[in-house]
Amino acid sequence: LGGILTESGPVKSGAVPEFLVIGAGVNVNTDPDQFPSSLRRKVISLYHLGADSPVDVDTLLQSLVSAILDAVQRLAVAREGLLADWRAMDYLQGRMLEYAGHDGVVPATGVGLAGDGRYVIRDHNGVEHSILAGDLNPIKLT
Repeated sequence: LGGILTESGPVKSGAVPEFLVIGAGVNVNTDPDQFPSSLRRKVISLYHLGADSPVDVDTLLQSLVSAILDAVQRLAVAREGLLADWRAMDYLQGRMLEYAGHDGVVPATGVGLAGDGRYVIRDHNGVEHSILAGDLNPIKLT
């Protein structure tokens, strides 16, 4: 349905990155047939989740910006409450998944969001990994 991409500048030991860019994308009114065939089984849009008519992009953008600004404010004053809300909506927690990172694909189970914003997974050996970058894909068991 959507995704978040982040990029940071160089980080010197013990310092913060020189810059951070965050981008978010949402599939709003896109028909699944418009996606490459390799993605069609993985993607959906808001419209295809049950909207009676195409979603107004400008209204959605205003709502998203407002929600992001509210979340940033909550992060500053009520961090644990915001993290608890995110954890309550965690689709991957307890599910089997595949983590695709720079070292390859690792089968694992979702553990949850860590306090620093990383996602924690547990591999088949019981080792927990804090994920900073890569793709987490749920495995559907049929």
